[in-house]
Amino acid sequence: MKRLLQSCVLSAATLLAAALLAVNIRAQELPSELVLLTWSHYFDPAVIAEFERANNTRIRLINFETDDGRDELLLETDGRGFDLIVANGTGVGKYAREGWLAPIEDRLVPNRELIAPQWFDYFPEAREYAVPYTWGTVGIAYRKDLYRKPVESWAALFKPDPALFGKIAMIRSSRDTVGMALKMLGYSMNSESIEEINAVAPLLVAQRPFVKAYSYPVIDAQSALVSGEIVMTMIYSGDALTLQQHHPDIQFVLPREGTGLWVDYLVLSTYSREKTLAYRFLNFINEPAVAARLMSYVNYASPNAAAEKLLPESILNNPVVYPPPEVLLEAERFTRLSPKAARLRKQLFANVAERTVAPD
Repeated sequence: MKRLLQSCVLSAATLLAAALLAVNIRAQELPSELVLLTWSHYFDPAVIAEFERANNTRIRLINFETDDGRDELLLETDGRGFDLIVANGTGVGKYAREGWLAPIEDRLVPNRELIAPQWFDYFPEAREYAVPYTWGTVGIAYRKDLYRKPVESWAALFKPDPALFGKIAMIRSSRDTVGMALKMLGYSMNSESIEEINAVAPLLVAQRPFVKAYSYPVIDAQSALVSGEIVMTMIYSGDALTLQQHHPDIQFVLPREGTGLWVDYLVLSTYSREKTLAYRFLNFINEPAVAARLMSYVNYASPNAAAEKLLPESILNNPVVYPPPEVLLEAERFTRLSPKAARLRKQLFANVAERTVAPD
């Protein structure tokens, strides 16, 4: 009986060990998951697939449409649920102060040293918390076959010609829309002046009937700018080039009053459950050949100096992507606004963009 009991105990132990081994094997076979909060169409699917295969993982992309939309999502989740986040320059410091970001360990992203120093210097917290991904400008894209007048000023968008009634699209972003309206009025896009910000209100109210949509344009063959449903829109530089590939009559302009120079960064979430995998991804996308492939896909300028040397001439020598030095000298960098100024801009924009237009 004792021997039988021992045999039963051994059998139970053997079964338990086998079960635990099977669970462990299945756990090893199941791919991990890296969650990336990003703009849509911002990473080449082929590059994503290559990283997934090499690391037995899955990358889940969660997309946002605007900077404001991303900020709202992060506030709702308290920065949780993501491993990596695409953040603009002003967002890096804001998210760090909220406690949402983990500092970047240089030894785990050795390819970070390939990035030109200026892209870390633009924003004080970038060197500690961020890895620069892209940079670009904001301007006007329009159909030159459907609107034949010269487009040289922000006034073409904010004080539109009657022919553009119901044919304009605006980015659903208080920072971009109010900022560029300030440029048109001769002010800094980073203005903290209540008087100057309020001066934008009548401009946006008068523009409202001309605006078909306050949303970022789709950047593929289904775009309303490609179909001609929209004739003019505010847009980021690389996306304008992407749309030009779908229609030859799409023109991109950086208005004479100046533009905004922005930088997008990848930041690591404090709450990431896959930090090791996240570091591998950050290093992988900064391998020069990979970074060049990514920029060729999104049509944006690369902060990675080694990758720039590998870019095709169609991007490297394209003034849409790499504006002339004199244009960049006149461009303003987006800087952090005071809470009061940011709230006023958001309220001003919401009063226009979310207002229901009464029928005639």
